[in-house]
Amino acid sequence: MTAPPQILAVASGKGGVGKTWLAITLAQALTEAGDRVVVLDGDIGLANIDIQLGIAPKHDLAEWATGKTALADIVERTPAGFDVAPGASGSIAMSAMPGAEIARLVGDFHGLAAHYDVGLIDIAAGVEPAQLRLAGAAGRCILVITSDPTSLTDGYAFVKMAQRLKRPPAFQVVVNMADTPASGERAYLSLAKAAKGFLKLDLPLLGVIRRDPAVAAAIRRQTPLLTHAPGAPAALDVIKIAKALQRGGAARAA
Repeated sequence: MTAPPQILAVASGKGGVGKTWLAITLAQALTEAGDRVVVLDGDIGLANIDIQLGIAPKHDLAEWATGKTALADIVERTPAGFDVAPGASGSIAMSAMPGAEIARLVGDFHGLAAHYDVGLIDIAAGVEPAQLRLAGAAGRCILVITSDPTSLTDGYAFVKMAQRLKRPPAFQVVVNMADTPASGERAYLSLAKAAKGFLKLDLPLLGVIRRDPAVAAAIRRQTPLLTHAPGAPAALDVIKIAKALQRGGAARAA
C-alpha cells in the first residue's frame, strides 16, 4: 500500500523572514532527494512563488475559484523539478476567500497531493483567519522565524492563535537568516520557552539556516538556490532540513 503524502504548511507570523524562499528551496531539496513534490501557493491574493522561480504560469487559483477548473489542471512543472499550483496575485476576491472556500481548497489539495510524496502549502504571512485555517487543515506546520524580536513575537502570536482552532497543527520551527547556528538556537529557545510557559506547548526545532548572501543573489536572479549555489551554507542547511523531514516521513510510514 502506498504511504500517504506528507502535507506541510510553511507559515510565519510576519513577512520578510524568508518563508516563501524556504518553501521553494525545501521543495527543490526534497525533489533532488527523490521525492515527488507539489507546492500550493497559498498566499491568497498576493502570490509570488512564480516570481521567485522566474516563471509565467498559464493558469492560477483564480481559475480554480470559479469552480470550473480542477486544481490538478492548473498545476505546472517548475525548472527545479517540482510541481506548483500557482496562486492568484492581485485578486481582491481571492484575498477575501471565505472559510468554506478555504476548506474546499485544502480538500482539493489533499486529493492532488495523494499523487505525490510531499505537499507543501506556502501560507501568507500573518495571523488572519485564512492563514490559521490553512495551517490547521494541513495538520503540520513549519513556522519560520528569525532572531528579530518582532519575528519572535509574531511567531508566538501565530502559534497562540492556532491553538484556538478545533484541530491545531503540529508545529516545527525553522530559524532563518541566523548569524551562527548557536544564535539561531538561542532565538528558537526564546520562542520555545514562551510556548512552553504560557501555552504548555512543546515546539520542536526542525533546523537553523545561516544568513547567506547567495540567497539574495538567487532571488534577484529568480533562480532557486540549489540551482544557483548548491554548495552555499544556506543550501546545505535546507538540505539537512529536507533529510530530517524524509526521516520523519519514513518513521510514520513504517
